[in-house]
Amino acid sequence: MLEYSLTVAVGLFVIFLIVLLGPFLIKKIEHNLEVFLFLMGVVAVTINSIFLKASPNPGIDAGETLPNWNLHLVEKALVDPIEITLAVLFAGLIFHYGRGHIHVLMQKIRQCPELRYLI
Repeated sequence: MLEYSLTVAVGLFVIFLIVLLGPFLIKKIEHNLEVFLFLMGVVAVTINSIFLKASPNPGIDAGETLPNWNLHLVEKALVDPIEITLAVLFAGLIFHYGRGHIHVLMQKIRQCPELRYLI
């Protein structure tokens, strides 16, 4: 059975509080939110890797069940964001080049007498 040490629990709780409150209290964090969250993730995995204690249970491999530094984690950190990045890029391009059509559609909706009172 895996056991978290008090050091890991306190460290991860401090990171949780920093992530929760930091962007509201410090403007520089708010403006660089992506970098801040990336660094907090790095710190969280490092704390887990250094201070986590696994009990000597031969049926559980701590390297496979716990988030610690390994090639698989680094690969997932580099590959997983690609899909969301492409989705945001394509949505931005669609809205950028479809802006004229959206504007015309909104003008037609605003001219409709029944909907004029809703807008």
